[in-house]
Amino acid sequence: MRRPRALLFKPDYLWDFKSYYYAVTAFNQGYNPYNTPALISHYGFYLYPLVYLPPALLVFEPFSWFDFQQAAGLFILIKLGMLVSLVYLWLKYFLEKQPGIWFFLFCLLAFNSSLYVDFTTGNIGIIEQFFLWWGFYYWRRHNLKIFCACILMAGFFKLLPLLFLTLLLFSPVRSRWFYLAVSMLAGGGLIAGSWLTNPPLFTGFLQNAVHMDERGVINPSTLSLLSTPVLCF
Repeated sequence: MRRPRALLFKPDYLWDFKSYYYAVTAFNQGYNPYNTPALISHYGFYLYPLVYLPPALLVFEPFSWFDFQQAAGLFILIKLGMLVSLVYLWLKYFLEKQPGIWFFLFCLLAFNSSLYVDFTTGNIGIIEQFFLWWGFYYWRRHNLKIFCACILMAGFFKLLPLLFLTLLLFSPVRSRWFYLAVSMLAGGGLIAGSWLTNPPLFTGFLQNAVHMDERGVINPSTLSLLSTPVLCF
């Protein structure tokens, strides 16, 4: 009898990537990837709601060409490559002094072990940070074209990184207003294009994003802090 293949990634992990993977797979089968109850009924296991813009489906599409284990392995490898690039960038261009071994421990465990959590959940946090920090690097070098491209890529999934386009206001480059206008039009076009090309998908995205409410340890973000009632004594 042939032994079953061991699972490299256990079902209890990578739950964020699982929602991306099966949302795209369902979309290819004609389902609405934002209709989470329908996806759960279709697959027979729990999935988190998809809270990224519809164009993000194009990014996750290549992963649907593989089975989940292969796709998860490829996703982790991509994130590891981006992490190595990030650490190199921080060490070479952003830290004034050469750090010791404690810096690498800090990267792993700081901010409630957010790096470790990012890998275990299969989130896109490292991908987002990759584009943000390379954008900051090119902003410091006054290369506004690549800076804008990096920030737009970081905002392709979550819109909040687009706020970093305001750094153009502090650039000494004379053409900063041109790049700001073009970048804002591109960001607005991404949102408008998502709605115009497929209104039901965009509506599903808005509904999932509005009802997403994760706070505390699982989401120590500014939005969670502002959404938490303040206790007065």
